[in-house]
Amino acid sequence: MVDISCEQVIAEHLTVEEAAGLKEGFQLMDTNNRGKINIDELRVGLHKLGHQVPESDVQALMDAVSITLLSPFISNLY
Repeated sequence: MVDISCEQVIAEHLTVEEAAGLKEGFQLMDTNNRGKINIDELRVGLHKLGHQVPESDVQALMDAVSITLLSPFISNLY
C-alpha cells in the first residue's frame, strides 16, 4: 500500500495559480480561521464563489472529501 498525502496529490496536479485559488477559496469559507470548514461554511462559500450547488451535492462533497485534510496544505502555501 502506498501512502500518499493530500499535499502530494495537490502539488502534482495543480499549477501554482490553481493552488493559490484553492487557498483563497478555502480562506473565504473558513470564516473562523480555524483551518477547517464545516458543511455550512462550504455551502455559503460555494454560493459566494458563484456556484449554485444543490444541497445533496454539498453533502456529497463533504462525504467524499475530508475538508480538514486540506488545512495542512493550505497552511503550507504561505
